[in-house]
Parts: sequence; C-alpha cells; structure tokens
Amino acid sequence: MQKKYLYLFSSFVVLFLVWFISGIIIERYQNSNIPDIKNFRKPVKVEIKSKNYSINLFLSNSNWYISPQNYLLDEEISIKLFDLLSNFSIVDMVGKSENLSSYQLDEDKKIVLKIKQNGKEQELFLGKTATTKKHTYLMIPDNENIYLAKGDFSFLADKNYSDFRSKKILSLNTNEITSISWREGGKNYSFINDNGKFKASWKKEDISERKFMDFYLVLTTLSAIDFPNKIPPKPVLRTLNIKTLSSNYNLIIFDKDENGDYFVKVEGKNENYKITEFAGNILLKSYTNY
Repeated sequence: MQKKYLYLFSSFVVLFLVWFISGIIIERYQNSNIPDIKNFRKPVKVEIKSKNYSINLFLSNSNWYISPQNYLLDEEISIKLFDLLSNFSIVDMVGKSENLSSYQLDEDKKIVLKIKQNGKEQELFLGKTATTKKHTYLMIPDNENIYLAKGDFSFLADKNYSDFRSKKILSLNTNEITSISWREGGKNYSFINDNGKFKASWKKEDISERKFMDFYLVLTTLSAIDFPNKIPPKPVLRTLNIKTLSSNYNLIIFDKDENGDYFVKVEGKNENYKITEFAGNILLKSYTNY
C-alpha cells in the first residue's frame, strides 16, 4: 500500500514539474514574441492617419501644433494623447492577422500612428479598444501578430481634421490684461485694470461685478464652434481691443449666419471662427449702463 501511495505521489510531483516548467517555457516564448516598444516620453513629431483625416503634429516651445498651418492642437486631445504615449507599452499577444476587421485593424478602420523620438521613428497600427477600456489592439509593420497595448486610444477615431484644432480663440493670460476697449455709438469705451480690479472709463462709480464677470468670462474663455474657410460679406458689429502686458489683440465680431452664430476674426491671424449666439450676444451688449 505504501508503495502505491509513493508511486502516486512521485507521479504527481513529476506532472507538477512538467506543468511548471512548460509554463515557464511558454511564458518565455510568448514574451519573446512581444516587441519591446514603450514609453514615448519625448516625441518631437507625431503623424496620425485614418480614413477620414491626416494630421502632422510638431512640438515647439512646449506646445503641439498642426503642420503646416501652425494651428494649435486641441488641449484635451494633446493631454490625452501624450499622456498615453508617455506610458505606452505592449503587454500581450492575442492573435494573428486572419480577421483584422474584428479588431478594427482593417484598412477602413485602423489608425496609423507614427512617432518620432530621439531621431528614430516608430509606426503603430491602432484598432479598437478592448472590453476593459484600458487596452487597445494594435499591429506593427512587417508583423502578422495582433497585440494588446496599454491605454485607450479610441478618442482618435471618428474625427475630422477640424476636431484636432484648438477651439481657443485668444491666448490670454488673464492676470496680464490691462484694458478692454471698444467703440459704441460713435464713442470709445474701456474697462481698465486698476490694481487687479476693472473700472469703467466712462464713470467714477464701481461697475456691476456680476454683469462685468459675465462679459469677462465669455471673452477670456472664448471658443470656436466652427472654422469657416472665409467670412461672407457681413457687417462688423464691434471690434474689441484687448491689451495685455505683452500683447495686443483686436477681436472683430461680424453679423450672424442663418443659424444665429456669429462670425469672428482676430486681426492679423488667418483663421476664421464661429462662436455661439449666446457668446456673441454677451460680447455685443451695451455696457455703458454698468
């Protein structure tokens, strides 16, 4: 009886060792098939392509711009993209290239990402996000394997070129604004920064803080809802001159379109913008009764 148990125990030990060793071999084999691509912490150029758009980004003075127009990259996209790239790594191999469409790695769905860093360029093909929403399926050139990479890159899908442009119209440091001026009814008016508090040029009394802040917050956070190629023949309703310690902006507000949105331009810049009717109405109010 003891020999029987000894035999069973010996068989169990042998099987356990076979299982353990084979697991190590398989794990090493799988890991050897996972490319060592990770941590794009200092990219200088990034190219993103899909069926709908092609975007070339470059880094300048700590900001990312769209080449060759030099449009500022949307801040939300910039934060998401470069946070993901700085923490990037390929964590697993999940299959081969037999059924690319199920991973959205086919030509119609995949996103091509090229990252230039330290004089080298890496190309990645991004597919859909895994069900965990924490990983993205991907492939690399000249490799039939499908991998899982750390991070959710799905926000790059279903976009158009204009979605990548920064919606911010004025690059204002609000602490440096010295005056905001305009012409109304043939007269000039100004809000003047007096030691951190704005005062009206046309009255000695303090202005209504609530009304002024409505205007100030809309102006300093003014964002575009669209980027028209050109502004049709429209009358200029008002030009707001915003002076800061280092810059001088002339914001030109044109009449509305058929949907009620206002056309806007910053003097000296090639970009054309549209802003909401709400924002335009705030900026066009008569302030002389503040």
